[in-house]
Amino acid sequence: MNLAHNAIPIRSGVPKWIDYALLLTLFINSITLFDNPFEFYIGYFVIIVLLQKYIRVYQFPRTLFWVYIVLLFAGVVSILTGQNQIGQFIKIFLGTFMAYLFYHYILRRYELNVEYLFNLYLKGAWIATIIGLIQFTSYLIGFELGFDYSYIFNKWGVVPGGLFGFRVNSIFGEPTYYATFMVGSAFVALHNIIGGNYYYGKFKSMIILVVYFLTFSGNATTGLFVSLLLLLFNKGLFKYSVVVIPIGFIAFSYNYENNFEFRDRYNSSIEVFQTGDFKIGSTHGSSIILFNNYHVAIKSFQENPLFGGGLGSHPTSFQKYSLTKNVGISGFDWNSQDANSMFLRLISETGLFGIIFFLYILIKFYVVKREGDQVYWVINNAILVIILLNFVRQGHYFLHGFPFYIWLYYYTYKAKKNSDCFSEGEFDLQEGAEIQLNVR
Repeated sequence: MNLAHNAIPIRSGVPKWIDYALLLTLFINSITLFDNPFEFYIGYFVIIVLLQKYIRVYQFPRTLFWVYIVLLFAGVVSILTGQNQIGQFIKIFLGTFMAYLFYHYILRRYELNVEYLFNLYLKGAWIATIIGLIQFTSYLIGFELGFDYSYIFNKWGVVPGGLFGFRVNSIFGEPTYYATFMVGSAFVALHNIIGGNYYYGKFKSMIILVVYFLTFSGNATTGLFVSLLLLLFNKGLFKYSVVVIPIGFIAFSYNYENNFEFRDRYNSSIEVFQTGDFKIGSTHGSSIILFNNYHVAIKSFQENPLFGGGLGSHPTSFQKYSLTKNVGISGFDWNSQDANSMFLRLISETGLFGIIFFLYILIKFYVVKREGDQVYWVINNAILVIILLNFVRQGHYFLHGFPFYIWLYYYTYKAKKNSDCFSEGEFDLQEGAEIQLNVR
């Protein structure tokens, strides 16, 4: 199966405005309407409005129901034992539940058309790339309105650093967010550069990779490296390693030698995790923050290894176990809400239950490339890199529509499986995995 670039699978019955509303939830999280008692992003309007409609139309996913029953039980226990606070638990429990339910209904609304939805993501990623290119060019020529978008977004800022004194973040609040959620388009671009043909042409693919690199983010380097590994695995290690491995090594070396921020952060991270020691003022601040959250997550896990401290409990654990709580310099409590990493947050708040469940999803529903097949393995592997980068350095459970990518990853596997069964005359949609939620 091969899908020529720029070809978008046809779908029917979905108004165009829902396309744009979905893109809003995936790409625009640099506008908040209020900050207390929680940050309300503009995309939440879309979730609230559409969820009220979809919950009366579509069936309730059975697996999601049972997972949240377990999380509810674990959360109540953690509150009773003092490991969690009721306000934090309710906020995160309801927030994640609504987000996962909403994006599941989005997939149902589009009749599980994973190709269309992924190509819609790629369309939004291309727009974000062009804005990033305009931003970088505007900075070089000194056109402030073209690179400083703080007059549009209230949770956004110009980020200095990198080779040119400026790091691209486009419509994202930080370059790290850009690197994390744009990596799916970077994967497709890399795939196209080394001989593939999916959605973007060669020229657009080059532009995407150049702008992606201009974030000068460690996450971007990691994302490109993981993408290269997956492409090698799927396309044949020996055939492409002669070209791909040197490119990856050159990109890392160039970033390491010319980007002081990246080099300092990389060296500090290696040192602090090897020795367990850090020095305020000499060890990179982000390395201290990551290691500190790692320490807190392990302590929380040791206190309750099966279910962790419950959803929303990491801030409470942070107050108890933080290595920097007595440091007089501000800033070291950043990411105390989200653990600086979804993997660490899962360890801290969900224990073995959450970690094993997510690992099961990633392994069970992975799509390997087979001869003649292109669409599903490209989508599945591109989304996998997005998920992995979130696990490494982004701890918010539903920022930039993270549950959307989990569902898309799962349903891409289902679509691939059904496609294989259809070609063998054994097509089965397997709709029995849901139950009806009567809320009329």
